[in-house]
Amino acid sequence: MRSFRFALPLRTVTLLGVLSLSAFSDDRTLALILKKAQTDSKVMEHAFFLSDVYGPRFLASPASYQAADWVKKRLQEIGMGDVRLEGIGVVEEAGFRWSGRGWSYKRFSLNLLEPQYANLTAIPVPFSPSTSGVASGLPIRIDLPQPMSPALDAFFAQHRGKLQGRILLISPPRPIPLDNKPQFHRLSDEELSQLAVVPATTAPARPGTAVSKEPGKPSPPPPTFAEIRDNFNRLFRFLKDEGVVAMVNCAPGESGNIFVSSPIGIPDPDPLPPPMVDLIPEQYNRIVRLVERGMSARLELELQAELHEPREPVNVLAELPGGVRREEIVMVGAHLDSWHGGTGATDNAAGVAIVLEALRVLKSLGITLDRTIRVGFWGMHEMGTRGSKGYVRMHANEMYQIAYYLNVDQGGGRARGTYIADEASREKIAAWQEPVHGLGAATVSTRIAMKSDHRNFHAAGVRVMNLMQDPLHYETRTHHSTMDVYDYLSPEDMKQAVAVVATLLYQAASEPPKLASHGR
Repeated sequence: MRSFRFALPLRTVTLLGVLSLSAFSDDRTLALILKKAQTDSKVMEHAFFLSDVYGPRFLASPASYQAADWVKKRLQEIGMGDVRLEGIGVVEEAGFRWSGRGWSYKRFSLNLLEPQYANLTAIPVPFSPSTSGVASGLPIRIDLPQPMSPALDAFFAQHRGKLQGRILLISPPRPIPLDNKPQFHRLSDEELSQLAVVPATTAPARPGTAVSKEPGKPSPPPPTFAEIRDNFNRLFRFLKDEGVVAMVNCAPGESGNIFVSSPIGIPDPDPLPPPMVDLIPEQYNRIVRLVERGMSARLELELQAELHEPREPVNVLAELPGGVRREEIVMVGAHLDSWHGGTGATDNAAGVAIVLEALRVLKSLGITLDRTIRVGFWGMHEMGTRGSKGYVRMHANEMYQIAYYLNVDQGGGRARGTYIADEASREKIAAWQEPVHGLGAATVSTRIAMKSDHRNFHAAGVRVMNLMQDPLHYETRTHHSTMDVYDYLSPEDMKQAVAVVATLLYQAASEPPKLASHGR
């Protein structure tokens, strides 16, 4: 085993007994990392500030920039180098266009006034405009048309002159499941074993002309992005001209929890649509039943929202400089922005807090690793991972320097291993995880889900890892929901994940020829 050079003067430490830093082998250094990550942790302090203080961190909202400033300051306090905020560049591609406007709201309420009063559990959909004070209207069940000219023309002809002062119920009622499926889940040994199996390869679908439902008749070409944008603008103009008060959607979720919706249409519509609201299904279903029976059901709505001046989203970047191979980079990232429903705790204050704490642990030990560790906290993830995509585009000439990219975006549960993108990396990554087998992080899987920021680095030719974590309540209760709050974070799981991330970064940045298991 080779020794590692330390930036701190030689001294003794007592965390694992009296040990000389210069005498540490890989095993001893790894043991120190694991111990410090779990006994001297500030990960929940990071999570508190990111969620309770600066959450939610919706795209380009004031809170998102406040959170970026706080993370920058915390990285500086940790002692990271080259700490900076960097704009993500132009957000326009393949017809997609967004002005950079942010959105936030300060006041909201939705009430049923008749036949009996009820305060309704609801949340506005992002980019909804304000109401003119307190607005009220009668609900009507209606399906919005597809953004294609024939469907729009038929919709306009059917409803012209009939929607003044109405509140549109734009989705069908949602049955409430009556099963007893548990919402809390940890990955079982059987599930982990299945994940570790190399999946059978399947032949990719062959490109070709879409098959028509009518034999011998070719399908019409799909509408262009510009056509879709223009048709949505036509629809919104009609709804505004007709005097529609608001639109209400039956939100996924139950028992008072709302999984929030994306805005209808495309970014920056002109004009803005009427305010849109997500309502829990139990209450939405009641209103639909009242409407279907022809009974009076008046709703009252108030929304004070603000569309902010265009401002470029920012990524937060910093480095832990390397030694003999400092020009080579190990990158780690987590997205900083969140949805607006809760405080963005599990998605993804948890990932940011875990990475921040892993960096603090490594920095506090004074280790100078061979490679440089660079961190990126992405400021525009929830709109198509465009924060990391912008970074890859702007730093394209540096991608060859990045040896590995590690992504943390799985909800804050206990780390169980890594997802990787290529089978060739399995043996090496498995060896890196040996020191954390005792913590339950032993699985390596090539069944990688490319839905987070690692996909942009993978597309640029970088070897990627995505931290595998226990789901806990992530998919069933917190992901993009009003229950995405600090209380659903597990401190012990978060500390364990810090230990795993710090270990992986240490291994990737030093990459010794042979690694021994922790504790041997």
